[in-house]
Amino acid sequence: MTDLGRRPTDEGEANRDYVWHFKLTPASLEDDGERLTAMVRAQLAALLSCVKLTDDGNDVKVTGFRFLGEPDVEHDIYRASASGVVLCEGD
Repeated sequence: MTDLGRRPTDEGEANRDYVWHFKLTPASLEDDGERLTAMVRAQLAALLSCVKLTDDGNDVKVTGFRFLGEPDVEHDIYRASASGVVLCEGD
């Protein structure tokens, strides 16, 4: 089993906080894009659960979003399911 953390090495150090070190595995660029999309989707859904967006005083129904660097790719925030509308889990 791999030792994931650091333990105190002497009595004086035993009374101090631990310093933890974890090996990070680099993710692919595609995974980063999917995680970013999921994070933005969740944040927008949370925001839309407590505010209404408007345009010149008129309510706007928001169903998706686009990243500025990919103006032709639209990501849905919600999807239809048998139990109603739910947060999308992927595109």
